Amino acid sequence: MEEGELVCIAAYSQDGDQPPVAVGQLGMSTQKIEETGKGKAVLTLHTYGDTLWQKGGKQEPPKEITIVSLSAAVEEPEPQIHAPQTDVNEPAAGLSEGGTSSSNHQLSQAQADPVETLAASDVDDILRNALLYYIHASFESLSFPYSASVLYAEGILPFRPSDTNPSEAVIKNSSFKKLKPFLKSIEKDGILKLKEMGGELNIMAVDEQHPDVQGVKKYRTLADEDKREAKARAIEESQAANAKVMTIQELYKPIGNTTALFNAVKASSTSQYSIIQLRDDVLSKYISEHSLTHPIERGYFKIDETLKKVLLKKNESEEFLRRDDGLQRLIGACQPWYEIRQEGRVPELRKGKPSPVSVIIKTRQGKRAVTLVTNFELFFLLADQLSEDLRKLCAAQTSISPVLGKPNLMEVLVQGKQGKAVTDYLLEHGIPKKWIEVDDTTEKKKGK
Repeated sequence: MEEGELVCIAAYSQDGDQPPVAVGQLGMSTQKIEETGKGKAVLTLHTYGDTLWQKGGKQEPPKEITIVSLSAAVEEPEPQIHAPQTDVNEPAAGLSEGGTSSSNHQLSQAQADPVETLAASDVDDILRNALLYYIHASFESLSFPYSASVLYAEGILPFRPSDTNPSEAVIKNSSFKKLKPFLKSIEKDGILKLKEMGGELNIMAVDEQHPDVQGVKKYRTLADEDKREAKARAIEESQAANAKVMTIQELYKPIGNTTALFNAVKASSTSQYSIIQLRDDVLSKYISEHSLTHPIERGYFKIDETLKKVLLKKNESEEFLRRDDGLQRLIGACQPWYEIRQEGRVPELRKGKPSPVSVIIKTRQGKRAVTLVTNFELFFLLADQLSEDLRKLCAAQTSISPVLGKPNLMEVLVQGKQGKAVTDYLLEHGIPKKWIEVDDTTEKKKGK
């Protein structure tokens, strides 16, 4: 089958009796799919449960269907489908030179014939509604002048309905044919103000209070679908990394007065260093090069003016420090960073001090115990996937909510005392045990 042909999508079964739940066009030929094994195979046009289904009869698909063989379909074609006449000297469409049917080409071609392309007026409506929806949803973030070409690429195209064929609902298939006359018609309606600047058309203002903008109805857009697919890919990547142990290395970067010490030993003041590197390549090197080792107690070193500014507080006047004490002071004077690694992922260097996953068991509403899981985002876990996995694993209800005071972090709540189950899950996903903190407050209450 070739790219662009209509196909239906059904759940896999050995008997092949599952009903189709989606219809789309092949994104590449079946030969290319077999050869590459990757890429977007089907461009979805309509699925069970989408907007089109909601507007229709909302019928549920049958539990199973009877498959009609290709030969039967060829011998007994449905009366409303008429194949175009062909030259008698040419092989019939869908048949090889030997006279046998090739793949499911004839069936798919018969299915493709009744499909009508969008009329120009339909494309006009789709693009206009997309523009109105974009203005309504994004008005607060718009700044002017706004390039018309950027508006089309970032505002109109992504805000077309999700059940739209992206290749059809484009400006060249509209009655306007080009972007400028289309936007001029919107300006005529009083929604936009346009101006030519340096040979390029720009939007100078929009009327967000225009009745057509205010009256726009929310619908699922192609941008929403892209976000959903991106989220699904992120979940797949997260699952693919399961059981591959992560390593978290704490690093430190010179900042403020500490840069003078790093410069003195010709170490970069913009790089991050491990504790061992701070000890060997910075502090010990500086002590050695400046002959600061205590003459008797080799575990001590003398404080000179450079080290005084880095290691001592204003009210301190120590003449000597232990090496391990000096190292801890140097660590405290640097800016914390960390690097997280896991097989199959690109290493990530992050600013700040890493915190372990927090698993807290507490009672709510009297004696009901719940398990709260937070700070898991650092370890590549997604709240939605974690909640769903724990729901199945613990056979208990779960919920997701923002962490109080930290809206960018989420908290997954699991009903019951699930400390062990959650810990096992985190370990299976590669999180080292030292980065998991479990606190059972219900046991503390019992001890009291």
